[in-house]
Amino acid sequence: MGFVENYHKIAAKIEHNNRRSGSKIFAITSIVEQEGKSTTAANIAISLADRGHKVILIDADCKKPTLFAMFEKKHNEKSEFANLMNGTLKTKDFRLKRYKQLPLYLALNTAPHEEYGEWIENGSFGNVLEAFKNQVDYIIIDTPPLGSVIDAAIIAEECDGSVMVIESGVISYRFAQ
Repeated sequence: MGFVENYHKIAAKIEHNNRRSGSKIFAITSIVEQEGKSTTAANIAISLADRGHKVILIDADCKKPTLFAMFEKKHNEKSEFANLMNGTLKTKDFRLKRYKQLPLYLALNTAPHEEYGEWIENGSFGNVLEAFKNQVDYIIIDTPPLGSVIDAAIIAEECDGSVMVIESGVISYRFAQ
């Protein structure tokens, strides 16, 4: 089974979970860097959008944002998402960027933000999720790795579910626990 089929399988499981429990907000994380969590988050979001669902993909890994490089080619744009998180931009004024012709919308960061952890802890992130929740079928959030900062655990509390990406043959079962 190829990578694309695996992402479609995860998307189907998320859909099933949604039908059963109404779950629509999912955090994607890993234990350490370079395990493929950002790629996984992006492909799950694309798979859900391919299936006709309206999806927002949020890059909440603000220490090392990578989704912008995956989806956007111009790196000279400022991040409006950071302005949304710090309160200088209201949710109603935030422009979600649509990806191609899919019902996939992007809330991306263009550069690292050291104060992002504070925004997550003070409830700003939860407020943003609450505002977005009624606009879409799913919200997929790329979080920092669990082993580097507490942000992923705090974000997960705001979510209906989490997916942990673990690199096979590299991360031990005991370390993952």
